[in-house]
Amino acid sequence: MVKGKRWASTLIGLVTLAMVAAACGDDNGGTTNGGDEITGSLNISGSSTVEPITSLVSEKFRTANPGVDIAVEGPGTSDGFELFCNGETDLQDASRPIDEDEVAACSENGIEPIEIEVALDALSVVGNPSNPISCLTFGDLYALFGPESESFTSWSDANALAADVGGNGGFPDQPLTIVAPGDESGTYGSFIDLVGTDDLAEEREVDEAIAPLQADVRRAPN
Repeated sequence: MVKGKRWASTLIGLVTLAMVAAACGDDNGGTTNGGDEITGSLNISGSSTVEPITSLVSEKFRTANPGVDIAVEGPGTSDGFELFCNGETDLQDASRPIDEDEVAACSENGIEPIEIEVALDALSVVGNPSNPISCLTFGDLYALFGPESESFTSWSDANALAADVGGNGGFPDQPLTIVAPGDESGTYGSFIDLVGTDDLAEEREVDEAIAPLQADVRRAPN
């Protein structure tokens, strides 16, 4: 979210919310005591966007199966994948697909991830109704969020860059504060992909295609 004085919401795209499980060779459908009460434990981590869904399902499952202990937390998709590929969790909530490096890390530890899609989530850029901006193009978003905007503290700081990358620009000289998840968030990664920040940064030969946003970035749930 970008906060300043006035602008409308801009819909960016849809993010697939998924749960990733490790493949296993148990053909009996889980841990049981003689086929009766289900017992055991599950440790689930990852995306805080998927966490509420998983928590609700876990509560319903525990109600029906009190012998199962389930822990659910949401530090972020990337942090969760690190735990999952290290074999520290059983299920991984994710708001983006697992990437090649993560698949390789899982493989090194003998873990085969299997994706289970659970929902589609709308991803938007949202601003305060009092902001002076009514429309933002992808070029504008790059100028505000991209790796070249790290030191920007005013909307107007992004005007020259917006003009260079095909944005509308014309931003006022007013304080700019960006509120967004950190780069461990799958939602943040999906935003970068959908806006095309990586591709444009590569074309412009800019280092660190994943933008640090601003030095004064405020963390928001991912």
